Amino acid sequence: MMILTLGEQMGETVYLDIHHAEWRQRSGAPRWAVSALLGDGWYEGEVLIEGGEQVQVTFADEWLGDSRIRELFGRVGRENLLSAIREAIVNRRLQIPSVSAGFGGVDFVGLAS
Repeated sequence: MMILTLGEQMGETVYLDIHHAEWRQRSGAPRWAVSALLGDGWYEGEVLIEGGEQVQVTFADEWLGDSRIRELFGRVGRENLLSAIREAIVNRRLQIPSVSAGFGGVDFVGLAS
């Protein structure tokens, strides 16, 4: 679990709890994908974070049209949240098994490319 502090005010601390990570092969180079639970105590929802040359973030509730996520965006700001997620992923260099190691491998690489 990572804590993303977006400011000093109440409701500006968000957690990101990663529950699944995998490598994906799509046209071209392999990419990593992380599924996580995102919340702030009032809201909780799924987020998909994909990386390669760039880190891309998809908020599942926003994609599905659920209005509850707008309340979170109102508290912390959508762009602030995107920046905090990208920065946390890149700077902390979370690790998952590399493609070359296979399922039982011990070769690890950082998520940030």
